[in-house]
Amino acid sequence: MMLEVSLIQLEKCDHPTAKEVLKAAIRLNCIYVVKQHLGWYLTKGVISEEGAQELYEAWNQIVKDVIPHLNTILESWGTCKVTHLLPPISRDYLGFMDKGEYLNLDSAGEAFNWRATGVLRAKM
Repeated sequence: MMLEVSLIQLEKCDHPTAKEVLKAAIRLNCIYVVKQHLGWYLTKGVISEEGAQELYEAWNQIVKDVIPHLNTILESWGTCKVTHLLPPISRDYLGFMDKGEYLNLDSAGEAFNWRATGVLRAKM
């Protein structure tokens, strides 16, 4: 149901950048759903072991493709732009926890901006 509605909205979208972001978000969700039940698909022979490996490679790639659009996606959800109302998890969470000032939400700093400060890290 969600996929059908998403594809209808994708078809209606005429803004090229928005369409690109929607495609990436739809693909991300589809791969996520399959990954959640991958064991079942493997045991029933619906997906081969090679297909499962390709699924993980596709997942890693789509996550990398979505990262540059993360702020746009979050803004489209109507996230709050008033910094002091944002939870510490969307700001400098580790710095906030280190300070021990749990009632002073302003000590969490500015909202995290993936476009300015986010970098992809190597696999751990």
